[in-house]
Amino acid sequence: MNTFNIPMTETEAQLLLRLLSGQDLNAQEKRELFDVENYLQDSLKELQQ
Repeated sequence: MNTFNIPMTETEAQLLLRLLSGQDLNAQEKRELFDVENYLQDSLKELQQ
């Protein structure tokens, strides 16, 4: 099992958990997760190489 230490604020973590649990986020909340999304995409690219 792989684990990742994803740098994010507590607010970002709460929003990500809400999103993963199927709750809708408003536009502002989605913007707050933009950096986390970019980090995850970059990490995925590194793993695929």
